Amino acid sequence: MPPRTNAKKAKAEANAEDKANAEVQAEADDTKPSFDVDESVAAAVLSRVPDIRDRLALGCVSSVWKNAVTSEGAWGTCDLVLDSELGKRLTDERFGRLLHYCVEVKHLEVCDAPAAEFEGNFLFDEGIAAKFASLESFKLTNCPDVDCARVVDFMNAIGMTARPKDKRLRYLHLAGCDVESLHEGVSPMVSLHDCLAADQDDIFHLEQGKKSVPSVIRVQNKANFDLWWSVCELIVPTSEVKICNSCTSAFCGSCAEQQGSFCDGCGEFMCFECEERSDDLFEVSCHGCGERFCQECLLLSQKINICRGGPCSDKEGTDKRCFKAYCEPCQKKKNVTFGMCFECFGVWCLDCAYDKDGPCLNTCFGQGGCYESMCQPCYEKTNQFYAFCFGCNEGWCPKCNPGVDFYSDPDSSGTLLCPTCAGA
Repeated sequence: MPPRTNAKKAKAEANAEDKANAEVQAEADDTKPSFDVDESVAAAVLSRVPDIRDRLALGCVSSVWKNAVTSEGAWGTCDLVLDSELGKRLTDERFGRLLHYCVEVKHLEVCDAPAAEFEGNFLFDEGIAAKFASLESFKLTNCPDVDCARVVDFMNAIGMTARPKDKRLRYLHLAGCDVESLHEGVSPMVSLHDCLAADQDDIFHLEQGKKSVPSVIRVQNKANFDLWWSVCELIVPTSEVKICNSCTSAFCGSCAEQQGSFCDGCGEFMCFECEERSDDLFEVSCHGCGERFCQECLLLSQKINICRGGPCSDKEGTDKRCFKAYCEPCQKKKNVTFGMCFECFGVWCLDCAYDKDGPCLNTCFGQGGCYESMCQPCYEKTNQFYAFCFGCNEGWCPKCNPGVDFYSDPDSSGTLLCPTCAGA
């Protein structure tokens, strides 16, 4: 037999290596974990998977998983939540199949379903009342071809208003759906309100028998129903509605411009009728730019300050106050600074604060100080001592006093100095 050439030898070695690798791979395939399970195990796993996207993905693993995911009632009592990405692919037919997989739906949510393909035909399928017997929230957001009148019929079909009040819907969202049918009198809107476990305006708390709303604009997005019946009898979504901060009447944007005024600081709205009889007017105007601000912007967020003084301003010798108000941008632009007494909460501009007839604010402005101020009358009344160092010209309140004391120096028998300046 002639000797093997180098080429033949290399080929034989390669074949031997391939055979060895195949044996190793076969052994690994026998021992690696597998996702192939029987339908009982698949059903048990499925009950622990809440996300619709994940459930649908499991149905693509194998025929066993497909049978487990798509069999009638396989999802049990669940939340049917279709986000914007899934919603864009939704049709009535596909949604009907999804309902087929559910025994009961507790929370239904669909976003951005396409027009002409998702019209809510599923709302009247056979057995729909049983499917939604445990319904707690119903949210169809931006589904333009879903007629809201059909939603009213659906709620009647599942007996929502026949439930005890506390067992009705916690949330009902229909903004972006077809609301034209709701304009046919107030009856459809009343029917939708009757489906709620709490009244829409319960987010506005009651005080002494009348509505008292510290800030409507902060809480209106928390309403359990996102459509509002405006005073001009239009249906307005929460994102566009203007609600009076006093009487909580709802206005569309154009009516609000004509029948009320806005706070330039936070956007709060108050109708003219409430302005006429309310003490909480948007009457604080910036002396620099003329913009108007509400009391909350003045007292809480301090988007505007006014030299209004305090209780001490009514006493002889401290009555200096100019009542000029400046918003934050104008304060920086015009270099206006305000000081507040943390005892009586009086506020003065610095010109008035240190005028001969002003309150003479004492401020903790030294290194490590808290920057709290106190007017002279409160200073005397509380018998507090604000220490001042004649070395660094810094001052401290009693809480922050680093130990200012009299120290001897070459020029004086005793000078108030902080420990740093005294070299202690």
